[in-house]
Amino acid sequence: MQFLAPYTLFSALHAAETGDVAAHAAGYARYITALRDETLDLTAAVSADLLFHSTLPVKG
Repeated sequence: MQFLAPYTLFSALHAAETGDVAAHAAGYARYITALRDETLDLTAAVSADLLFHSTLPVKG
C-alpha cells in the first residue's frame, strides 16, 4: 500500500480571514474527484511532502 502526501491547510484558524477556506474546499473536492476518476498523478502525490489546493497533481 502506498500512502499519499497529506492534503494540508496551514493556519486554519486564520483561513477565513485570508479567504483560503473556499479555495481549500474546492481543492479538496478536486482531490477526491481526481481519486475517483483516476486522474490524480499518483507518482507525484506519493513523492510530494504535502499537497495543497494549488499543487494538486491532477492530469488533464
